[in-house]
Amino acid sequence: MSTPLETTRAGRRAVLAALGGLAVAGRGTRAAARGGRSVRFAFFGADAEQRAYQQLVAAFEAAHPDITIEPAGFDSGDASLRLDTLLSQPDRPWLLRGGPYQSWLWSALASPTAPDVFVLSYQRFPAYAARGILEPLGDHLHSSTALDATDMYPAALDAFRSGDVAGDGLGAIPLNASSLAVYYNADLFAKRGVALPTADWSWEAFASAAEALTFDRDRDGAIGVHGLAIEPRLSRSAAFVWGAGGDLIDDPVQPTRLTLDTPETQNGLRWFAELGPAGRNVTPTSAQAREVNDLARFASGRAAMFVHTRRVVPILREARGLNWDVAPLPLGKAPANVLHSDGLCLHAAARDKEAAWTFIEFAAGPAGQAALAMTGRTVPSLRTIAESDAFLRGTSLPLQFGEKLLGLAPARARVFLDNIPLARRIPAMATLPAVEGMFDSAFKQAFYVDADVQRAATTIAHNVHGMLGDRLTVPSYLFRDGMTEIEE
Repeated sequence: MSTPLETTRAGRRAVLAALGGLAVAGRGTRAAARGGRSVRFAFFGADAEQRAYQQLVAAFEAAHPDITIEPAGFDSGDASLRLDTLLSQPDRPWLLRGGPYQSWLWSALASPTAPDVFVLSYQRFPAYAARGILEPLGDHLHSSTALDATDMYPAALDAFRSGDVAGDGLGAIPLNASSLAVYYNADLFAKRGVALPTADWSWEAFASAAEALTFDRDRDGAIGVHGLAIEPRLSRSAAFVWGAGGDLIDDPVQPTRLTLDTPETQNGLRWFAELGPAGRNVTPTSAQAREVNDLARFASGRAAMFVHTRRVVPILREARGLNWDVAPLPLGKAPANVLHSDGLCLHAAARDKEAAWTFIEFAAGPAGQAALAMTGRTVPSLRTIAESDAFLRGTSLPLQFGEKLLGLAPARARVFLDNIPLARRIPAMATLPAVEGMFDSAFKQAFYVDADVQRAATTIAHNVHGMLGDRLTVPSYLFRDGMTEIEE
């Protein structure tokens, strides 16, 4: 469940407390019914994602009947990821997004009913590591017979290391190694006579395709189909900054300032901003983006391309009549992408660490990774599962049409695997949510209104001054009034 958009901050806290109490009561009843040991497991997601985690829990309990998983699943708070709602109410304003998971988790970890295992993105990981509540997992992984660290993609594994975690710094085991991809409507490409994206298409080819795919569908003098739907956020901008040879911060370990003023970074931001209404005009305006969400626009055939992570695959698989696939991000001066990864953390004060680790081993191991991969939600962090039919075809069943093996969309799933060596991490900062909020607010002005990237960069640098290395006031940055928490 999610809290109503209209609730006050105090009201949200009250609702979260009630939700937590109900969840604990329900978990206790279920654990008592099964008997034996139990592990509290907290996670977030839209409906399709929650089903994926529920399937994971069911598979684990079938393999380990002596351990009960007490799930605490929270809605992502992002109504834009509910396809049925989007298509039935496509013009509903999507002004407020963000869910209760992070604020609930931050408080719950200090309560008697804290989760033993919880899902956390690497972007939010530094704040929890600084708090000193994560069990070091390096020794657990080294001695595990169920997990093989050499089979994990290093980019995903290293994203969950911190100097605030003892030992080798490992504070979570990655569940996925996702990245950004260009989702495209193949029928619209064919209708407009535009060649399908190639593995090595350039920024200019991408922009030219978007221009050709932007047209007046209804012959009413207005753009009916946009060539591209993309959010002008830090997690999208980073790929263009890195692709231009620029960077976001001065030091990846101890950042002191943003480096948005360098020529390379400015070029990357300028190229991205020029895709918007203030430039080539291939994307919806700010008002249009608020009225019709990007995913709804793409699913309903009103956007030919859409940039997002692997997260939307289970949702797009439910879209009837949509002929879609994925392509890599276009290449700039240097190939680049943005890592998106969630990991499983073990609470240092977990009630039964052995049982909790057993669950993590299963979830992050071959059986759990295969179960999650077939839902479409994740790009497995284990190479063996990522290269298997469970991910590449979405099924391990030998379905065939003639001599051709059949599978679920996307047909070009290997794009996500090709992205992994190119994917870089958003800077690891405990105050990242606040920095993202400041960046996104200022950059939207350049993207939607005036294309003045230099002014946006100056505004961002001024607003985040003093935030980058601040670890003592993390809660105020995580949950500042007016900010939303968006999970990817």
